[in-house]
Amino acid sequence: MPVEIVGYEVVEAGSPPSFSSWVVHQNWTENDIIEEYEKYKDKKKVAKIYGITTQQVTEILKRNV
Repeated sequence: MPVEIVGYEVVEAGSPPSFSSWVVHQNWTENDIIEEYEKYKDKKKVAKIYGITTQQVTEILKRNV
């Protein structure tokens, strides 16, 4: 299954990121999208994180909120 690496988190400031610190989203649910939107309040950012369109984020939010 192909995966998309969408970012990474550095545990210690100034330390180089290790492979284990990469954030990879293979599977997601509509609830994941809703939680990210509640966190960031930014549809474009959520769409980029999950590799979907802003329109898809909007549709998911309309169905579930």
